[in-house]
Amino acid sequence: MAEQSTPGKSGSEPAIVISRRMVRRAAIIGAVVVVVIGIGVGAFFAGRSSSPGKQSRGTASAPPAHHTTKTFLPAATTTTTAPPATAPTTTPIPPTTTTTIPPQTLLVAVENGTQTWSGQEPTVMRFSNDSTAVVTSISWSSWTSTEAVGNGTWAYDDCIPDCNTATSTPYPATITLSQPMNGVFTSMTETTSGPEGFSSTYTYPSNWVLGAS
Repeated sequence: MAEQSTPGKSGSEPAIVISRRMVRRAAIIGAVVVVVIGIGVGAFFAGRSSSPGKQSRGTASAPPAHHTTKTFLPAATTTTTAPPATAPTTTPIPPTTTTTIPPQTLLVAVENGTQTWSGQEPTVMRFSNDSTAVVTSISWSSWTSTEAVGNGTWAYDDCIPDCNTATSTPYPATITLSQPMNGVFTSMTETTSGPEGFSSTYTYPSNWVLGAS
């Protein structure tokens, strides 16, 4: 069909349209060619850089790596020295002193050759069958192996109106034992006070205390 011209436009417009289309096509083709060439060049240089033994020109080679040898020192050993053992302090024990205490001396009462009492620190001593020759309530201030001393009471009878019915009066008396022999006192002194106070000495066993308790 024949082209109809558009009123108001010249006949040169179709030629301008064709010319524009050709320019566009040529631009597109040129862009595609540039891209393809760029890809090829990139692949070429990439292949050369990855080849063994070859380096790309203009690129500085990296210096060879230096291997560092690490030496591991053994761990330090800490030695703890224990202090020398201290010997326990021993406190010397003083020797035990044994004191031998001699046995206490006894008082032995004898009447008519027969022993009537034996012991220590009696509270009553009878010297005759007379009621006035008795010392009672004796308290001993000392009693050792060599001597014994006691204090008591004796009864004084004034025999008024007679000795059997008279009233007795107590007075202090002291007994002293001495001269031990074979564990027995053999000497005794009786000292009394009062109106008729006296001091008598007795010898074991003939002239001695008759009884005790």
